[in-house]
Amino acid sequence: MDKERELDNLNIMRENGLISEESYQAQRHALLGTPMVNTKLEQAQKRLHPLSLLNAFKFSFRPSVFIANFVFLFTMVMLFLIAFIILHSFLENLLSSFVLVHRSSFIQGVGFIVGRVFSVVAIFWVAVWIAFFSRLALERLERDFPPFKWSTFIKRSLALGSLSLVFLLIFKGVFVGFDHGVEWLQQWTFIPWKQYTIGISLLVVFIAIAFGMFYVQIAAMSACVGSVKYWRQTVAKALKSPLLILFAFGCVVLNAVIMFFFEKGLKYVSEPVIKTIVSAVDSIVDISGLGVIGVYLVLGIISFAVYIVLPRRGKFWFKMSFLFVIPSLVILISIHSLVFSFSSRSVSLSVYLAYFLVMHFLWGMFYVATFFLIQSMAFLAHILTQVWCHVTHDKAGNFLFQSPEEQKQIEVPQPKVEEEYQVPEVFR
Repeated sequence: MDKERELDNLNIMRENGLISEESYQAQRHALLGTPMVNTKLEQAQKRLHPLSLLNAFKFSFRPSVFIANFVFLFTMVMLFLIAFIILHSFLENLLSSFVLVHRSSFIQGVGFIVGRVFSVVAIFWVAVWIAFFSRLALERLERDFPPFKWSTFIKRSLALGSLSLVFLLIFKGVFVGFDHGVEWLQQWTFIPWKQYTIGISLLVVFIAIAFGMFYVQIAAMSACVGSVKYWRQTVAKALKSPLLILFAFGCVVLNAVIMFFFEKGLKYVSEPVIKTIVSAVDSIVDISGLGVIGVYLVLGIISFAVYIVLPRRGKFWFKMSFLFVIPSLVILISIHSLVFSFSSRSVSLSVYLAYFLVMHFLWGMFYVATFFLIQSMAFLAHILTQVWCHVTHDKAGNFLFQSPEEQKQIEVPQPKVEEEYQVPEVFR
């Protein structure tokens, strides 16, 4: 009853102009306990974000990128080890079962085929991660996106991988063609100034073709961020937006330059650390007997102390790092079966201890090295998503390619709005 009286008073005050509409809506929603819809805030959130190199760089250093790098490295290592073991056993059985006249040629042919297959698999594996990061980038840019479906994600990954593979083959074909053209022109003329003139002209043509290919590739890959239904429309409009493509191309080049210098600096800093670890490993190998147990105890105490000091997230990563004991153990078993099985000499326990320490350090180095790859994929995905947003949306954030009928079909159901309170006749 008190709530109804307060609502009546609010309506009377609004009709008499004693309070503003904003104050009336705020007090009414507070009184009824219903969420207040801020139209200006919704429009600001829906508005398209401007192109930003800094946002893409920040996105490539989010915690999800570090987690993805860990999953990427562990999965790749395990798949590579399993494939190597299967391939080695297959070749060993095949070469022992059949007498091959051209044994070396057969091994080279198998190596060539396996290398090409591995390259194709690597391209599509990278495409999977670009598709994954593009999904996260859409959420980061506060764009509307459909619910996650594995079928859509797989199609998007296959499309990105196919485009990358096709453009890579075309680029390699153009490079080989120009290489043969330069060799033919060198034999055709022996005059130095003609060779330089023709060489510079060919270089300019090659750069123009390569840039045109990258221009089309960025437009085609950015269209894969959205729905397949509007792929052609998105590509056509992206090709007509040179500033967007040039922005994306410049951002990718700038990120590659920054990561190159960062990698060189990290390599320079890590050299003294590597020397220290090598000397420590040499000292561990020379230890025998109970000294090995003492080294284990000291390392365990140090690890426990580091684990206590680390924050919650650091403790999680510290525990997860020991998952790489699995590939280290697989490698050790493979080496033991291939090398030590033919030797009667026993291996001391200190060698195994030094091996696991070195491998743990190597996995850490691989993690840092592969992070540059994962960071570049996340950066590229965010840039492609920005290009897609600006191609397919207007400045107000509305999608351009949908017809009014389609917008009605996919319209998200809005929460029920309470009917306007009617003032009783007694107070009118």
